[in-house]
Amino acid sequence: MKEAGRPYLIDGADEIDRQWLEGCETVLVTAGASRAPRKWSEECVAYLVNRYNARIEQGTVREEHAQFALPVELRAAEEAARAT
Repeated sequence: MKEAGRPYLIDGADEIDRQWLEGCETVLVTAGASRAPRKWSEECVAYLVNRYNARIEQGTVREEHAQFALPVELRAAEEAARAT
């Protein structure tokens, strides 16, 4: 198996650097646990399809069920709002 490439954190297809893709045969696009808007990942996939005639395979790498607590300040504000 070929070694995985470097990951990049981007906010849309306009931030993709074509040099990142030189010599690549496979690219993984994911929003991960970031809860990024779905349109961002779809925009990146569309870019890859249009620019490189990419073939899309959808799959699940890992199921994640992580939950994160609100920051203390927001929890306090939420509790204050419930009290009124």
